[in-house]
Amino acid sequence: MDTSSISNLLHIAASRIARRVRTTDVEEGMSPARISLLSILVREGALTLGELARIEKVRAPTMTNIIKSLEKDAYIVRRAHKLDGRVVNVQVTAKGKRRYLRSLRRRETMMDDLLEDLSHKELKAVEKAALILESHLTKLNHSEKH
Repeated sequence: MDTSSISNLLHIAASRIARRVRTTDVEEGMSPARISLLSILVREGALTLGELARIEKVRAPTMTNIIKSLEKDAYIVRRAHKLDGRVVNVQVTAKGKRRYLRSLRRRETMMDDLLEDLSHKELKAVEKAALILESHLTKLNHSEKH
């Protein structure tokens, strides 16, 4: 089977979906980097600046700028590490979690709208593909950590 044509179709679809979602977030003053950082902190809990930079695959100065912007809006706080006072953990606030969840709901609604006209058979195919891709991405992510 020729994977290049499938790869191309998947890339186009993923790009178009991401563009639609990104447009709504940007209209509300949330860059993709800001939303991404909030999602990590909601999912993973408090992390250091270095850990966040590694996860997001950016340099520390870039992460510092994102953190400052989220801190200014009271979406995150910085706290000294419990064991090493020289290390600072970044933690999402209740306001930041609400902001992230609002964005997530909007994204889910956009996806629901996109999927609503599909037949049952088409929905099952999309579900199967999504599960396979998510499983593969999880394995890749896990192997990158070790």
